[in-house]
Amino acid sequence: MSLHGFRFWGRLRLGNQLGILLATGAVILGIIFYLYTSRLQRKLFLEGFEAHTTALFETVQLGLEVGLADENFGAIHTVFNWVKKKDSLSWIVLTDATGQIFAQYPEASFATIEDLQKHAATASIESRDIVRSGKWSAGTLKGELFLGFSTQALREHERRIIRDTGLSISILLAGILSLVFLFSKGLTGPLERLRLATQRITAGDLRARADENQSGSIEVQSVAHSVNVMVGKLVAEQEKSDSLLLNILPPAIAKRLKDGESQIVDAYESVTVLFADIVGFTVLASQVSPERLVEILNRVFTSFDLLAEQLKVEKVKTIGDCYMAVCGLPERIEHHAETMVKMAQQMQHALNEVNRIEGTALQIRTGIHSGRVVAGVIGKKKFAYDLWGDTVNTASRMEFHGGAGRIHLSAATAELLAGKFKLEDRGEVEIKGKGPMSCYFLSS
Repeated sequence: MSLHGFRFWGRLRLGNQLGILLATGAVILGIIFYLYTSRLQRKLFLEGFEAHTTALFETVQLGLEVGLADENFGAIHTVFNWVKKKDSLSWIVLTDATGQIFAQYPEASFATIEDLQKHAATASIESRDIVRSGKWSAGTLKGELFLGFSTQALREHERRIIRDTGLSISILLAGILSLVFLFSKGLTGPLERLRLATQRITAGDLRARADENQSGSIEVQSVAHSVNVMVGKLVAEQEKSDSLLLNILPPAIAKRLKDGESQIVDAYESVTVLFADIVGFTVLASQVSPERLVEILNRVFTSFDLLAEQLKVEKVKTIGDCYMAVCGLPERIEHHAETMVKMAQQMQHALNEVNRIEGTALQIRTGIHSGRVVAGVIGKKKFAYDLWGDTVNTASRMEFHGGAGRIHLSAATAELLAGKFKLEDRGEVEIKGKGPMSCYFLSS
């Protein structure tokens, strides 16, 4: 089958494909049955024809031998007259002991014995007649008897077989094709609906479901049920996967990743980055068990995560006991600096509540800077949403050069907050890797 043939076959519906296959199978079986029955009937007829010609030959042979036993040559005419009444006998020839023809019917059927022998050598069922021959003897007389049997009746019988068998096969095929059509419609209707449902599912439409209550075989209904169970599990796993992905990436970024974007990198001209380090954490680590330490740290960071969600601040990551967040991406927010400062203030309140519950005395040192960043997703198997740029480094330096329990701001952030918060000018501070920078503390 050519490539175009495969494409054409692939475009056919399942019902059409099954109908064509069944119809083709029916036609092939019909042809095989036709050939078999024709061959069988011909074999049976030939066996009957062989028995009939053998019996006639023996009858003629016996009649001649009995009639000529008394040298009654009139017996030959009696036999010839009897032969005339037999449609299957075409001619009869008698030869004597020397091989010469001395009687034949009809007259002048063969001029010489050579003509007779040549005809006998080429005669067959496929020709006009067949020849039976044998020795005869009656007293002192003897010779050879030749009988020619017409094959016309045989050929007419074969034509009748072909005609009758062909008609029977045609009627049979018409019935089979009708049954195939009805069967394929009844069987493939449910299968076609099942195929369409699975096609929608494989195309990504997990809302599609197979009809379990459709008419059809129990097997089809069972397959439909299995498909729905499988899709249900797939939906549950996808929801779980989506939930895990949303815990790692911002919703907008997760959606772009699911939609097929392989490389996600965005530049933002103005955002505010926060670093908050827990002061006293190292001392606490030496006083409690690792399990207790992780429990306290989890409580602190969970409270920070809730604040970030409420204020639409994007948590970037935690680095040991340091918490990093950004405001103004991936959704751009006009008042990102103001929102981030509010986040820092509420983080201090949240930490005080944790201290009250856990009986600890932890503080946070917070640094904030505003500016341009590049954000994107890195990794292929373990995704991470991260920020790059001088703004990130400067925010980290603000935290490092800040104070416990204080919110340390760069001049860029302070400028965005002008008139909205009370700030304490620290003047120029020597910042590691940056040199002198104007810095501010947020007043309590």
